[in-house]
Amino acid sequence: MSNSDVATRVLDLDFKDLRQYLETGKSEKYAQEKILGRWAYDELSTLQLSKKLKPDVTASVWFRMKNELTQRFDNSEFTAFYDNKAKLVLATNMDGKASPLQAVPVRTTRPGATPGAPPVAITVTNFVPQWFITNATYSAVGKWSGTAPNYFVSLGNKNGTATAEGKLQGDQLAFGFEGRALVFRRLPD
Repeated sequence: MSNSDVATRVLDLDFKDLRQYLETGKSEKYAQEKILGRWAYDELSTLQLSKKLKPDVTASVWFRMKNELTQRFDNSEFTAFYDNKAKLVLATNMDGKASPLQAVPVRTTRPGATPGAPPVAITVTNFVPQWFITNATYSAVGKWSGTAPNYFVSLGNKNGTATAEGKLQGDQLAFGFEGRALVFRRLPD
């Protein structure tokens, strides 16, 4: 109670609406804001949208884009808060990093070697994604604005801030982030 900012925020709450939400899972005050809530990354829909937006891309570029979209954004979550704030959280193993290189020693014999020859050690590293040579992607925070079905999502991180137009269709929300079109599917409350 000694923190006046927190006390003011608590007193500003609509307790009747909060109680109804806790009892029924529905809020009359925020029912019209369809963007509110948590959204999980939808890989298949993202790939379909990306192919639709760039149909003339070459196979090698598409392969790199597909790898990036399936690996980098896997398990990402977008959250739109009631106070017009937004947050995009990448999976912890992808936030600003690529997969680490791990050397795995493999013992094998040389082709055509005489039987009983000593094995040769070969080091094999795991696959390094081709998108890793680009700038790292970080989780981001920002704001959202607009009304259903058209929203504007402005997210910023270490790579800067950008605003993208978002489109809500049913339980899917699509918007751009760092040059990629991403699709998210609503998570149950």
